[in-house]
Amino acid sequence: QGMVDVKSRRCKHAGCSRRARFNVMGERRGRFCTQHKLQGMVNVKDKRCEHAGCGKTPFFNLEGGSGGRFCAQHKLEGMENVRSKRCKHAGCGQPRFIKFEGMDEPRGRFCEDHMLQGMVTVKSQRCEHAGCSKVPYFNLEGEWRGRLCALHKLEGMVFVDGARCERPGCGKVATFNSKVERKARSACREQQPARH
Repeated sequence: QGMVDVKSRRCKHAGCSRRARFNVMGERRGRFCTQHKLQGMVNVKDKRCEHAGCGKTPFFNLEGGSGGRFCAQHKLEGMENVRSKRCKHAGCGQPRFIKFEGMDEPRGRFCEDHMLQGMVTVKSQRCEHAGCSKVPYFNLEGEWRGRLCALHKLEGMVFVDGARCERPGCGKVATFNSKVERKARSACREQQPARH
């Protein structure tokens, strides 16, 4: 509580503590945040679309390419979103863990609901039960990585995929945190500070 990021450059707008990512094209250091950027400023901290004059974030590359090269507007034919960690099935927002056996895809392509015949769970994400390829979400209390799926979990195992509410005795999945932290850590929906 009360901690701030002292390493990242802060927005120059009076009273703003957000990260400075925007400046005029050609500069390397950010001066303002997204909210306070001046007209004509672009994001100088993050990688930009390779199309001349475009300042958008690149998410698209050829399959297997590392990192994005072009934005959605300037992507080339055959390019796909390589930065998304979500299922590639249209309209699905689930995490992707499923791929074809033998393919070099560390993240996988689809979620369990949209897997195709012959697909398996990414090896590091498989249930430890022999022959099971489901995503493991369960382990012993206090552990942070899942070992077994819901079908094969052992007695006493709990859901561990995701941070837990820090309030004593709660144990629900955390969905809230302070404004400066991006990952859910502090409280579940029922325990968020605004409701106390």
